[in-house]
Amino acid sequence: AGGKLPLLPAKPNKGGKGVKAAVPSAPSPATVRREAALLSDAFMAEMHGHMATGLTRMMLALQREGLVTVPQLPFNTLRERFDQRFAIFHSPSLVRPEPLNYDQFVEATNVDDVPSERLLMLAAESLSHVRHGCDAIKVSMDKKLNTPVADALSPEQQAELMALEKVAKTNTLAAVLLSKGLEPAAVGAEPSKLSLTVDYDFSTHPFFFSLKLKSSQRK
Repeated sequence: AGGKLPLLPAKPNKGGKGVKAAVPSAPSPATVRREAALLSDAFMAEMHGHMATGLTRMMLALQREGLVTVPQLPFNTLRERFDQRFAIFHSPSLVRPEPLNYDQFVEATNVDDVPSERLLMLAAESLSHVRHGCDAIKVSMDKKLNTPVADALSPEQQAELMALEKVAKTNTLAAVLLSKGLEPAAVGAEPSKLSLTVDYDFSTHPFFFSLKLKSSQRK
């Protein structure tokens, strides 16, 4: 009494081999489809982000060169529009990440020290990401490479990618031409002035325009 109980002998493994680790079960087809759909949605969001960045940079350059007239909005100021747009991120229930305040927004979007031709080349760079992304998906689909993103794209998303690719190609060319047109005629000379008018074509995509350039004699 009071002594330790004897240890029971361990059951011998058959064949003298150790216990095999449990093999994880393969994900269900529903899980695979769901994860692929999330990948395709993330890819589409990335392409839309690059497109929006490129067009925003292009519009800033056009505005600086006097080819775009910014309307004087009669109601809200920029500060008020910022507060309305991002109010949800300043909710007390959201602790992280720390929301962007208005002064940080103004500083981050200030491009006064960036030349117009540089803005246009940055726009072309953003648009090239859209073209390359769309090209990669097209290659995967044409060669039946069975990549998760390409396989999960819906017919609507495939049509969207085709439209994005066309808009990106047109606007990349326009951005490069505009940038070349602003280059100084000689070293140390003042930047050239654009003798052009611009128009916006929404026939390819309902939200992202294709920029059309027309020659115009500016006085």
